[in-house]
Amino acid sequence: MVSFGISKLYQFDTVPPILNELRNVHPRIFMTAKSQRILKSKIGSLPYSKLLSKLLNLADKEVVSGPPAFKSESGNQDQQLWQREVGNAIPELAMAYCMTGIPKYLNSAKNYMLASASYPTWGSGSLDNTDLAAGHQLFGLALGYDWLYNELDNKSRDSIRSCLDQRGGCMFDLLLNKKVWWQNSYLQNHQYVNMTGLFAAGLALYGGPNDVDGWILLPLEKFRKSITSLEPDGACHEGIPYGEYGMEYLLKFMDLSRQLLGEDLFSNNNFFKETSNFRLYGMIPKDYWGISSSRLMSLGDGPRYDWYGPDYLLRKLASEYHNGNAQWLADTLDNSGYCSPGALFLNLLWVNPEIKPEPPNALPTFKHFKDLDIAYMRSGWDGKESLSLFKCGPFIGHSATTAFNYDPGGSHVHPDVGTFQIFSHGDWLISDDGYAFKRTSYQNTLTINTIGQLGEGGPWFNGSRLVGIPNQPRIVYSKTSGKSNYLIGDVTPAYPAECKLKYFYRHLLYLKPDCWIIADEVASDTTALFEFYYHSDYPFIEDKINHFTVKGLRGSLSVAILNPNSLKKDTFMQDIQGTGGEIANHLNVLKVSSENKASNLFITVLESYPSGASPSIKPAVVSTSNGDRLVLTYGHIKKRFKINTNRKDKHTPLLIEINN
Repeated sequence: MVSFGISKLYQFDTVPPILNELRNVHPRIFMTAKSQRILKSKIGSLPYSKLLSKLLNLADKEVVSGPPAFKSESGNQDQQLWQREVGNAIPELAMAYCMTGIPKYLNSAKNYMLASASYPTWGSGSLDNTDLAAGHQLFGLALGYDWLYNELDNKSRDSIRSCLDQRGGCMFDLLLNKKVWWQNSYLQNHQYVNMTGLFAAGLALYGGPNDVDGWILLPLEKFRKSITSLEPDGACHEGIPYGEYGMEYLLKFMDLSRQLLGEDLFSNNNFFKETSNFRLYGMIPKDYWGISSSRLMSLGDGPRYDWYGPDYLLRKLASEYHNGNAQWLADTLDNSGYCSPGALFLNLLWVNPEIKPEPPNALPTFKHFKDLDIAYMRSGWDGKESLSLFKCGPFIGHSATTAFNYDPGGSHVHPDVGTFQIFSHGDWLISDDGYAFKRTSYQNTLTINTIGQLGEGGPWFNGSRLVGIPNQPRIVYSKTSGKSNYLIGDVTPAYPAECKLKYFYRHLLYLKPDCWIIADEVASDTTALFEFYYHSDYPFIEDKINHFTVKGLRGSLSVAILNPNSLKKDTFMQDIQGTGGEIANHLNVLKVSSENKASNLFITVLESYPSGASPSIKPAVVSTSNGDRLVLTYGHIKKRFKINTNRKDKHTPLLIEINN
C-alpha cells in the first residue's frame, strides 16, 4: 500500500506526491502533455498506426451520428443504458483529436459532452446518478474534460465541470449514505463501472474549488477489497463477456491508481496474472470463428462472443505480466476483425510492442481453474480441434464463498453445477443456454423430483444460501495425460435439502480427440425421479434403441445411453426464457430419466465426427464374472474399463481401464 494518509471522512491527510504535482495541470488522466507528445510521435509506425486507423474509423462514425437526443424513460426504474454509448464515445473522439489535431473530432467530442451534461436524468427513479448510465458518462466526461481542457471554450468547459460536480457529488453522497444497491457488491460489474467513473471524475476535478477527495478515496477503499476478492485462478464467475466488462473498468482504475496515486495493484495479484488464460482456454478453435459466429465458450449470462475488446484488455495484461500468449490472442482476434469496440483508445495507451506474440501451441491442452472448478479440455491447438468444458464449483469460487457471508455479486451465474459443453468439428453439439432466466432444467445437469439447484428460480441467481458454508461442490479428482482427461465432480452440495440427495458424483472421461464418457452416480434417501438434461443447437434424433444422433452443419454427435437398462427418454425443443420474461432462445433437449429408484448409475458415451461420416466407436456395457465392463470397440481394437461401483471412496475413478 502507498504511504499517503486517509482520514475517516475520506480526506487526504497527505496528498500523493504525483497527484499534488499535477493539481492544476491538464491533461493528467492516463496522459500528461509530455506522454501525449511521446505517443503522438509513434503513430506513424506499427502497431500504433494500425491501432489509430481503427480508432479513427470508429470516431468518424461517431462524428456522423452525433450524440442521441434524450429519450424519455420507459419506466420509473429505467437504467437508460443507451447513455452508456454517449459516455463511451467521448474518450474515442478526444483521443482521435489528441493524436491528429483534426477539428471535427474536437467539435464532436464537445457535442457529446454537452449533450451528456444536458440530459435531465442519468437513469430514472432511484437509478438516477447511481448506476451504469452514470458510471459510463462520469468516466467519459472526466477524460474529455481533462484531455481537451485547454481546447474547450470557457462556456463549454464550465458546463462540463458543473455537470461533473453535480453528478459526481450526487453519486458520492448516495454511496456514502449507503443508498446504492451495489455498494457492497465487491464481485459485480456495476460496482466496478460506477466506482471507476466516480474515481476518474475526482481525478479530473482535483485541485478545483470543490472537495473531491472522497471521490478518489472511497472508490480506492472499495477496489482494494474487490481486487483482493477476485478468483485467484483468473476465472470469471460472471462468464467471459461480463468478465471483460468488469475487467475493463478494473484495469482502468488500477492503471490510474498507479499513475496518480502511486498505488500498484498489479503486483502480486494472481487474478490479473492468470485471467488472460481463462479467455485463451475458453477460445473456440480459431478456424471456426467466422462460420460458427462464435469466439468463445459461454458461461453464465453472456453470448458466444466478446462484448468488450478483448484486444485492449489482453494487450494490457500482456504488457503487465510479459505474457506472449495474451499478446498473440489480442493480435489474432484484432487481425480477424472479431473484437468489440468498447474502448479502442486504450489500445494506443496499453499496447507494448516489446511483448512478442506467442501462439498457444506449446501450452497444455488441459487447464483446470481450481477456484471456480472449471476445466477446459481440447484435442490440440491446430485451429480445428475439439473443445469441451466441465464445471463443478461454487458459484463465485471457493475463495469468495469462504470470505463472504452474503452474495457479493453472483447474479449472472447459472444453476449449472456439473454441466459440460462440447464444441467439435465446427459445431455446438452440447450447448449452454446463454443469457437466461435461472433454471437448472436449462443446464446439462440433473434435477431431482423436478427440483433444481440452489440459486435458481428468478431472473438473477440467488446465492444467499451458498456463502459462508464449508461444504461446496468441487472437482474432487483430476488426472490428465496426452491421450485422456478424467474428472470427478461432487455436485451434491449444489442441491437443497428438500431433494434428500445423498450424493451425485459426475465422472467425465475425455478420450482424445472425439469421445466423452459421462458417468453419473446418484443416490437419494428415498425413491426419486432423476432427470438428466442434455442440450444442443441441433435435434437429438433416436435412430436405435437408447441411441441418438445430433446432426450439425459440420459436425455430428453420437449419444449412446448404456445404463440404466430401464429408463425414460424425451426429446423436445425447449423455450429458454430470458431475464425479462421473454423467450430469448430455443434449444434442443434430450432428457433421460429414471424413477422409483433410490440410487442409480447413468452411463452415456458421446462421440463427435464430421457430418456425412459415421461414428467409429461401438460402445457397450458387458456383464462378466468379474463384474460389469464398459467396452469401446474401434474396429479391431477394444478399450475395456472396469465399472468399479463398489469402491469405498467416491472421490476415486469409477472407470478403470484394464487389459482384459
